[in-house]
Amino acid sequence: MTKTFRKEIIRLDEDDLVANVIGSSSQKGNWKTYWINYTGFEWPEKCRIHKCRNKATVGGHIYVKHIKTNKDYWILPLCQACNKSAKIDYGYGWGSVKRGSYIVGLETHDECFY
Repeated sequence: MTKTFRKEIIRLDEDDLVANVIGSSSQKGNWKTYWINYTGFEWPEKCRIHKCRNKATVGGHIYVKHIKTNKDYWILPLCQACNKSAKIDYGYGWGSVKRGSYIVGLETHDECFY
């Protein structure tokens, strides 16, 4: 991790590992808009998972390996395939992100697995 801009926005690099939050689909909202509004940045063209070339279409709920707590999770721009990939679901595996990926914090809810 390189720099914390505010408590809820963090810049990640390729050595940071993330995993999808299991059960987050029940937390409804437009997470792409949430990410844009909170960061003030333009939505990235590509998914932020390392080596993925797909278009970023959703704000995926993720944990970050070295900062995972049972109180917080994060929104990261993802493609649908990575957002639904069991390979990087929490408890099954971790994926690296592209350098300079920004995440925005959220609080968890009772239906998430952590």
